[in-house]
Amino acid sequence: MSLMWMVIAGLIPSVIAKLLRPVDQIGRLFILGMTGSFLAGAIQYSEHQPITFVLPSIGAAIMLVLYAVIPHRSVVVEKERDDDFRKAA
Repeated sequence: MSLMWMVIAGLIPSVIAKLLRPVDQIGRLFILGMTGSFLAGAIQYSEHQPITFVLPSIGAAIMLVLYAVIPHRSVVVEKERDDDFRKAA
């Protein structure tokens, strides 16, 4: 039952993040939500507490917020850098 709570707790913040950020790829958000949920569930399990719905959903939300806050490199910049390398050779 605790595994089901972690899956549900990871899905709900992921769906909310997908609704708020429709530009991002959906797979990335679900993977981040599940990762945060399972990490928080593992921490709660290591403390010998029963895994509830609250802590895994908070863990998933934290992972998704960190993903939204951390700046990402642009793919265009990497292509320009490769072109400069080719010109130098």
